[in-house]
Amino acid sequence: MYFSMSRATLRYAASDLYFVAPSTSRVLIRLSRFSQFVRIFLLRRRSRLQKLFSSYKYHTLVVTPLYEQANCQLFLQLCCQFVPRICIISMRETIHKTIAALLSSLFHNPPTVYVISAPECGGIHRIRLFSTQFKSRATSYCWPDAAVIQNREARVILEIEETGTVSPAKIGGKMLPISLSTHLCNEEIGRHPIPISRETTLIQVVNTASFQPLTRKLQQYQNLEADIRDILPLGCIVHYFLFPVVADAAPPFGTSKYDTLLGMISGSLTT
Repeated sequence: MYFSMSRATLRYAASDLYFVAPSTSRVLIRLSRFSQFVRIFLLRRRSRLQKLFSSYKYHTLVVTPLYEQANCQLFLQLCCQFVPRICIISMRETIHKTIAALLSSLFHNPPTVYVISAPECGGIHRIRLFSTQFKSRATSYCWPDAAVIQNREARVILEIEETGTVSPAKIGGKMLPISLSTHLCNEEIGRHPIPISRETTLIQVVNTASFQPLTRKLQQYQNLEADIRDILPLGCIVHYFLFPVVADAAPPFGTSKYDTLLGMISGSLTT
C-alpha cells in the first residue's frame, strides 16, 4: 500500500510503516505497530533533509499504537500533516502565478516589451523600486509583484493581494511608495535601474474569495478607486485601477475573469 506525496512515499508493510526516500529507497521514518508507543524519528542528516523538507531540525512525534489494519488511513493522514507545508500542494488558484502567466503569454515581446515577475509570481529576482537612479537600501521604497516594461521604461506596475481582507490603509500604503519612485531594477532586464514612466498605470489586484456574501467591501473598493483617481496624477502614477477578483477554489482555473485586467494593461501600452 502506497501513499504518494510531492517529495516522498509512505510504504505500509506487514508490521511496520516506513517513510522512504524516492530515489535511494533509504528508510527515513519507521512506525512500529507493535511497540507501546509509536515514535517518528527523522534522521538528523542535513544533506537528505535539506532536499526533502528544507529543515535541519530533529523532530520527534509520539502517538498511540495501531493494532488494526483498518486504522492505517489514520497513520497516513497523520504523516501527511507532519510533513512541512512546502510539500503539500494546495488546489486553490494562486492569482499571483495566474496573472503572471497571462501577462507573459500576451505581452512579453522582447526587445520591445518585457513582463517581469517577482518570486511570488514565479519570477527569479525581486522587482525593486527606487526614489533615485542610484541603487541603495536608502532609496529602495518597495517591491511590487509584476511590471510591464516598454521601450526601456516601466509603463505598468501591479500589486497583488492574495490573502486576507485588505483595508484601504493597506492599499494606500502600497500606492504611496510606488508614486514616489522614479526607477525600477530587476536582473532579468539588466543590472542597472531603468526609469519609471511619468505616465505609469498602477493596478492593485485584491482576492475577494474570502469575503462574506453580503459584505460592503466591494462598494468600499469602488469608492476608494474613485477617490484615488480624483487626486491623480500623483508622482509617477497617472492611471489607477483597483481590481477585485475571486480566486477559483479548484481547477480548472478560468481566465475570463481577468479579461478586464488585460484590457487595462493593453490600453496602458503605446502602439
